[in-house]
Amino acid sequence: KKVVLMCVMVLSAVSMVAQKVYHIKNFGKTDELQVRGSTCLLQVNGFMWIGTSTGLIGFDGKHSYVYTIPDKEGLGGYYSRISYLAVENGRNDRFWVGTKRGIYSYVLMTQKLEPLVLQGLPKVMSVSAMQFDAEGNLWAILNGQAYMIDVEKRKAARIGDGLMAPSCLTVTRNGVVWMGDNNGIFYRYDSPNRRLRSYNVKPEGVEKFNRLVNITEMGDGNLALLTSNDGVCLFSPEKFTTKLLLTHD
Repeated sequence: KKVVLMCVMVLSAVSMVAQKVYHIKNFGKTDELQVRGSTCLLQVNGFMWIGTSTGLIGFDGKHSYVYTIPDKEGLGGYYSRISYLAVENGRNDRFWVGTKRGIYSYVLMTQKLEPLVLQGLPKVMSVSAMQFDAEGNLWAILNGQAYMIDVEKRKAARIGDGLMAPSCLTVTRNGVVWMGDNNGIFYRYDSPNRRLRSYNVKPEGVEKFNRLVNITEMGDGNLALLTSNDGVCLFSPEKFTTKLLLTHD
């Protein structure tokens, strides 16, 4: 009994020493950072950038700086809501801001928000998804349609020719673009071949699996598909099989 007790004490001591200590601080209540209606986060060049319902906030850990979306057309505060933030691979001098009225670039040197206006894009566009690929192309869902935007060459092309109305997208590590819609249909777009394919990802035995709102690439290459009310499933791009992970909202 003494030997067993000694072993338990030694193991407990080793376990306590091995545990990491995390220091957590809650910002936004008693300090300068007053965030209301936050929607997205991005860390660039030592700053935390927060997209909110009233504009863009830059936070350095002590002080916050607020940048409002220009409203030259007088559309109102609703269209100043920021829905997505995206940064290009290897760049820390600018990032991109998606709002309910369009896409803006924020340059850290000038500290200004500049609207992205180019041929091929709608004049007024509500951004519901936005992500860069490894080649520097910006993929976005604008007004329920998918677009590929070359921000350097200032070109934009609509994907799918109106055959789909995606609600979410992601660009995987191998460069494939995946999109999902409100009907539970999953799309794969290969940009080199300009080929669009669709998949029914409703897991077997599930009554419904609709309203896809998010796609996350897992470490093993599988894709986790999140719905607004019908749970989460795991999709295998290699086997084209679906497995239900979570069933609750």
